[in-house]
Amino acid sequence: MTANDLMRVIEVLILPPALIIWVGLLVKMLVTIRPRIFSRLFTFALLVTWLLSIPAVSQRLMDAFQNDYPALEAMPPDADIIVALGGGTLIGGREYGLGGQPGAAMVQRLVYAAYLAKKHDLPVLVSEARTKNEQRSKTHTGERFLKEVLGVKQVIVEGRATSTFENAKFSSKILKNYKKPVLVTSYSHMARAMESFMYFGVYPVPAPTGWDGEFSSVPAYWHWIPQPRALVQSYTALHELFGYYWYRWKLFSNGAPMPQH
Repeated sequence: MTANDLMRVIEVLILPPALIIWVGLLVKMLVTIRPRIFSRLFTFALLVTWLLSIPAVSQRLMDAFQNDYPALEAMPPDADIIVALGGGTLIGGREYGLGGQPGAAMVQRLVYAAYLAKKHDLPVLVSEARTKNEQRSKTHTGERFLKEVLGVKQVIVEGRATSTFENAKFSSKILKNYKKPVLVTSYSHMARAMESFMYFGVYPVPAPTGWDGEFSSVPAYWHWIPQPRALVQSYTALHELFGYYWYRWKLFSNGAPMPQH
């Protein structure tokens, strides 16, 4: 297990729904020992579950991250490459014959990167780690999806990164040959991605995609009704919150200048 894998496991164990399960187990242990503590923990678990499951909270948590960078209004005239960050690969993808299929977030990023690349005749640098199913292949899922499905002709692959920090670290070496990269990733992920690239001396133009506004236009009463999709949205927002401050504490605390956006 790599350090990144370990951090991912820890994150999953301390965020909902695992957090709620731990509280439930603790409640069960205390129910006969400390009834008062049991009552408080049980109330706390119910309250947290309800809050994270309602759009009134989940949409605000998401907006706290995805509103940092606005949509790209115009391509800079000196832009010379599009950088698309991977967003997870689904094992399978038999309908594409790829051996793996880009996850939902990665598809959004690749589609937008392809749109910009084809519109402005620019190459795409896709940063993604090769999955086990791709070890026997000479190409990555993202690379094949860009070429075979989206019709992008100029694709460069950075194939070692397993985290956003490594996306920036390894891509920065390739980007030394370019003057004005345009960075494509999810709105909620852009703040962490931009700080990572700036940490390595690369100052890309942000081009976010995949804005999550599912509950931004629903009736007011709907914002207070617990929903599975809202819980997923809360998890995504808390994942970015955890990752953002973990990066600042662990990776950006070695004396180097803090990147600013």
